[in-house]
Amino acid sequence: MIQNIVRDSMKTIGLGLAAGAVLFVAAWIAGTLAGGLDVTAGLETARAVMFIGGALGLFVLAGSNLFFRHKQEWKHKDAWKKIFPVFSYKVVLGIASLVVLIMASALDYVMYYL
Repeated sequence: MIQNIVRDSMKTIGLGLAAGAVLFVAAWIAGTLAGGLDVTAGLETARAVMFIGGALGLFVLAGSNLFFRHKQEWKHKDAWKKIFPVFSYKVVLGIASLVVLIMASALDYVMYYL
């Protein structure tokens, strides 16, 4: 049981890191090109997009907790349990969103000292 929790935690953190990296690279390239090839403009755009992406993930989580409280049968539950045997989709979404927000905060901290 503990091994499954640790394995699900690592998968979820990895998913959040991958999502944050994709958001960072896409927004950094778009911001750099839109800012006249200014790297600082790209970093500011990437930071903002990562904050927005993480916050939107948490808003979706809050909305799903508010509106889908009753347990209805989910048709992809067996496929989900093969990937994440312990965590539900809400836990995965929450942790991945928090990881993206932590990455954005780290980028903000680095940019502050540049």
